[in-house]
Amino acid sequence: MKNCVTKISMAENVSLVNFEKAPAGIDFLSRLFTAVEQEGINIDMISQSTIMGDYVSLSFSVDSDYLGKIMTLAKRIRDNHPTLKPIIKSGNAKIWLYGDDMADYVGVAAQAFRALKEKNIDVIMITTSEVDVSLLVDDEAGEDALNALKESFEIK
Repeated sequence: MKNCVTKISMAENVSLVNFEKAPAGIDFLSRLFTAVEQEGINIDMISQSTIMGDYVSLSFSVDSDYLGKIMTLAKRIRDNHPTLKPIIKSGNAKIWLYGDDMADYVGVAAQAFRALKEKNIDVIMITTSEVDVSLLVDDEAGEDALNALKESFEIK
């Protein structure tokens, strides 16, 4: 495979916010992300499970500097939605693989996962776009993951 990944970067000190049993539908999403905006919290990776009933699992990442605000916000939201189970995990690193032509190539994710498997590094969360693949891993594995991916994709 021709290498379409042109840049690999890492950000440390990332927290994962997961809301289990979040109400399904746009109403909850709109209210949640409006509250996040009003608190001045910059969010990054966003992932939602498929709607298969009344509830979904919703996850997003934030810089851990926002942890206090997120915990306060999670409690406030849970007070209004008793089924909601907020789970917050700090101590993560986000690694993103970038390439303008990535959408035209197959196997980018497979190559990344093979590289991480060889180092026995688990992926906590994945998001993608046409030009990037973002992977959340434990902070402790961040440097090893970054180096394994750079080696696999031949990025200096």
